[in-house]
Amino acid sequence: MNAIPTLVLFLFSVLAAPSSPATTSESSKRGKTRYWPTTAKEVGVEIDGYDFDFEAPISAKGVVDGPFTHNGAYRIRKNELGSLHMAVHFGTDTRQRNDMDVDLRIDGDQATVTGTVRGKDVGTRTANVRKVGKHFVIEFTVRTGKGKSTKHTIRWRAP
Repeated sequence: MNAIPTLVLFLFSVLAAPSSPATTSESSKRGKTRYWPTTAKEVGVEIDGYDFDFEAPISAKGVVDGPFTHNGAYRIRKNELGSLHMAVHFGTDTRQRNDMDVDLRIDGDQATVTGTVRGKDVGTRTANVRKVGKHFVIEFTVRTGKGKSTKHTIRWRAP
């Protein structure tokens, strides 16, 4: 089984899972937080156990070095306290977009993803963003069958 398509599908299927709103104290703390670093040379993003290295995050754009040949690029459109807007694409085709080509927005504690996965429009998906220790974490539960579900995680080190 090819792990990358499964990884990409989980990301979008779980973003649709309902989530509970943050408490007032979580929201006010998040408003003072920058989600993406401005000084690091590389940001490691773990998606369901697979490592993606986002290189050169101090500029507005950079390279995504994924597992195997699943590579791509990203562009930071906004990186302010409590808000992040980023376009990300990666894949194995020459345009590096056949796995994922998405727009990610985080405002306060809410993440929204819009775009395509494996060439198919996934609509708009939302989930909460939490801080756990030194990492930002987006957790999702996906229904995998009758009465069964699987938990997935996206995490990266907080700046």
